[in-house]
Amino acid sequence: MKSNSASIPLIWKSSLFYFVLAGVTGVLFRIGMVGGDVFGFSLQNIRHAHSHLMFFGWAGLLPFYIMFRYIKNINSGAKQWMKVSMISIVILSPITYLFFLFWGYHPVSIGDANLPLSAIFSSLVMIAWYIFMYGYWKVKPEVETEAHSWFTLALIMLGLSSLGAWGVGALQAFGLDNKLLAKAMTHFFLGTFTEGWVVVFIIGVLIKELGLKAENFLISPDKLRFMIFLGAPLTFSYGIPESLLTSELLWSAKIGGLLASTVLFMVVYASWDKCSGKKAIWFWPIVLLAVKAITQISVSVLPSGFWLSDHNLRILYLHILLLGAFTITGFGWIKITFNIKEIYFKMMVYSCLFVLVSLTLPTKLIPIGFKGVWIFYTMIIAACLPIISALFFKFQVHYKASNN
Repeated sequence: MKSNSASIPLIWKSSLFYFVLAGVTGVLFRIGMVGGDVFGFSLQNIRHAHSHLMFFGWAGLLPFYIMFRYIKNINSGAKQWMKVSMISIVILSPITYLFFLFWGYHPVSIGDANLPLSAIFSSLVMIAWYIFMYGYWKVKPEVETEAHSWFTLALIMLGLSSLGAWGVGALQAFGLDNKLLAKAMTHFFLGTFTEGWVVVFIIGVLIKELGLKAENFLISPDKLRFMIFLGAPLTFSYGIPESLLTSELLWSAKIGGLLASTVLFMVVYASWDKCSGKKAIWFWPIVLLAVKAITQISVSVLPSGFWLSDHNLRILYLHILLLGAFTITGFGWIKITFNIKEIYFKMMVYSCLFVLVSLTLPTKLIPIGFKGVWIFYTMIIAACLPIISALFFKFQVHYKASNN
């Protein structure tokens, strides 16, 4: 416990804090949706600040810390590179958050210059990702296990996703006004980050914690990794507005969705009978991966209009992965690592599930006759619950760490 975590307590403390701050920002966004006071901030800027802090400070930082903790006999050189990366993200995440909150993607006037500071600091975060990848690559020969093969793929997908963000910046720098290309680049980043980096990281944690071996899978892990490497980036097209979407992009997304969902079904099958007793903590991440896989394969075979015409349905799908499977996986790992009481973990699980249920309310899954303004107030209340649960976790982790 002391060897790694005591030397860099700032990282896990910051990651938990950023989760709470991003959650508060999400609540602020929902209050603004019903006409409440949001301190004069643009709702669009609030949304960007919320999503970027969740991506950079939570879904981008906590996995690095977990992967760092999993490595045994790490050499000092590799350790230093990874620490520099994580501490850089700790510093850059709130700076990026503030610029998005106040200015969004708009340039900021500094003297005679107008600088896109939100994009600049986001780019610095991605450079910090590359630094972690370099450090992890330096220890790769020492950690050749099934789980770390998945973590290696996760980092590859993270690097691949960053190409989409660089592409958006290049379009802006050269003044190229191509709406389809701009949307494609943006959603290539988002799709590859979520369907690649986040999903593969969760799989790596499950394999590590459940002790899964190659023989537990119906299809060899090497083939599964290749399938998700091909499939995850193709799913970006589902984020493109229907008016811009070509038939070629749509069919590539369907194929990518089928490949990615098949991988998840294989992981769920291999994991299902392992999550009992002390391993029962991984039940909910596995269930939510199954729900995600079912949703993804349904989108791939159903008429595209059902999915593309309902923005709220896409928001629900994203949260099933990020707030559901990923966040519960993260807090599950924290619970085990710091020996947190079961009640606090259950609070977080049920809080996340309540948010996911609330996100079904504005979708086409709920008959319009049941809808009313009450659903938005329900969503505000629901969004507060993971914040409260995370604060309980943070206090418990701080208490445990200070006594170790």
